[in-house]
Amino acid sequence: MKKIITSLIVSTFLFSGIIKAQETKPQIAESIAIIDSVKTLPFFQRPMGISVCAGTQGFGLDYKARISSKFLVRLGFAYMGMNYVSSYTLSNSTLDLTMDANFTNIHLLAEWQPWARHSFRIVGGLGYFTTAKVSGKMQPTNNYTYGKDTITGKQIGQINLDVDWQGIAPYLGIGLGKGMPTKKKVCLNLDLGYYLLTTPKGTMSGTNFLAGNDANNAQLNTDLAPNHWLPVLQLNLIYRISK
Repeated sequence: MKKIITSLIVSTFLFSGIIKAQETKPQIAESIAIIDSVKTLPFFQRPMGISVCAGTQGFGLDYKARISSKFLVRLGFAYMGMNYVSSYTLSNSTLDLTMDANFTNIHLLAEWQPWARHSFRIVGGLGYFTTAKVSGKMQPTNNYTYGKDTITGKQIGQINLDVDWQGIAPYLGIGLGKGMPTKKKVCLNLDLGYYLLTTPKGTMSGTNFLAGNDANNAQLNTDLAPNHWLPVLQLNLIYRISK
């Protein structure tokens, strides 16, 4: 985990340096002048764009609009779906594990660029997760012998687990890179932040000999309660659709 965090920090500084090196001082001054001119334009004539996003919250699409020289708003959605299948051994028993994760959100976010000469942004807003669920199934695959009787893994049964974070989630983060292209039609930027998800609701159940695991649901929810942060590391490709 420490190696991953260190790599993210180093990548962030490198990305910031690349962005800064892309423009000379005259180009920066020209970009600032273009941004400042937004103040005199009617809202429907201000810069607007479409952003294609990819990162830890999956893939998404945003509509962006500049409302002032320092503020932008964006409305969009993101989707992430994953499937994980594995087998592992626990106390001489082999278990098959299947997990599915599905997260879909719609969000309304605002971007604030406090310094005109720097591409640093503060991003905040709200997301609504229409789907935010992880489901898992665990089943033994060994045969077990008791005296003259042999019981298969399927006869023993399986444990089912569902965890749900559906609901409203505030977002706060930072951004590196222009929020909207100025002279060119396309730009690239990076977002780093967190969604504060709702407190997770978990349910556990079992079949056959593993039935009765629903008695563990209270303890399961106590253990899951702190796990309601969704980290966001996202790369955005923005295309300006207005003049």
